[in-house]
This record gives sequence, C-alpha cells and structure tokens, in this order.
Amino acid sequence: MDQRLVTGPKAASEIPEFIVRHTTMRQLQIFEAIVRNGSFTRAAEELFLTQPTVSMQTKKLTDAFGLPLLTQIGRQVRPTEAGEIVYSTIREMFDSLNNLDAA
Repeated sequence: MDQRLVTGPKAASEIPEFIVRHTTMRQLQIFEAIVRNGSFTRAAEELFLTQPTVSMQTKKLTDAFGLPLLTQIGRQVRPTEAGEIVYSTIREMFDSLNNLDAA
C-alpha cells in the first residue's frame, strides 16, 4: 500500500500534495456518497448526477491515487483498505469545513 495513505493526514496541512493537485472536491463528494450509500446508483441519485458521471469521476479519483479504492460484490460497493483511509480522511475534511461554516 502507498505509504502516504497508511495513517492518513492529521491536519489539512498534511494532506498529500498529490491529492490536492489531482483530485476535485466533487470527486471527493462522489466517493464519500458511494461509500456511505454502498451504491453508485444511490450516490448518483443523492447528488443529482447520472450514474455514468459518478463512475467516471470515481475512476479519475482512483487513477489519481493509483490504488483501488472500491470493491464491488454483486450490487454492493465497499471501500478497500485504502478506500477506508481515504473515506475517513474525506469525512474529517468535510466535518472541518462544516465546523468552519458553523463558526
């Protein structure tokens, strides 16, 4: 596994540069919704996107990390070990942004 993902960042300043340079906030939102919903289709519906758009953006995010982030078993989608770390980091980032908004 890529050493940059092993522990996850502890603060926004520790988010690896490759993530900042090669991903978009929308891709992170899509990934978070897929993991939370366990489905590309439900994530697409929630975000008012088409399922092909969700799939394409997820592929771009996966390519940026260079690691598989999701695994599909039947119709159920689950994060890989790397995907769990990415998901946790995204949740922390989104929670921090929500806290800024509430302040």
